[in-house]
Amino acid sequence: SLANPDGAGICNDSTIGRTGMSPYELQRSTQKTRAHVGYCDIMDNGKIVDCTGQNTIADSNLAVVLGTFPNNMEVLFLNGIEGITHLESNIFQGNLKNPGNLKALYINQCNITGALNELG
Repeated sequence: SLANPDGAGICNDSTIGRTGMSPYELQRSTQKTRAHVGYCDIMDNGKIVDCTGQNTIADSNLAVVLGTFPNNMEVLFLNGIEGITHLESNIFQGNLKNPGNLKALYINQCNITGALNELG
């Protein structure tokens, strides 16, 4: 299902760490720490990265973009990015600075065709 702005659907069915908040609730609560860096907004001292609607991101530069995110990132929003049409195997594992930190990844309303069998 697709996520709604209020966090209903897939983004409301999990909580982030000890906060007890869904990813969208946590995102809203950290608005005061928002800074725009490169392609995306960084919040909560780097723990949340929101690239929603950033159509300058595409298959051709996704690996480079992922490499710019903070190493303490826990939540990544890649919603509504029309240029993302395919996810290579290990795209996240091979390009994030600390992929083991990632707790939640949201890729809704992109143009991805085919199965998302292995996000790596």
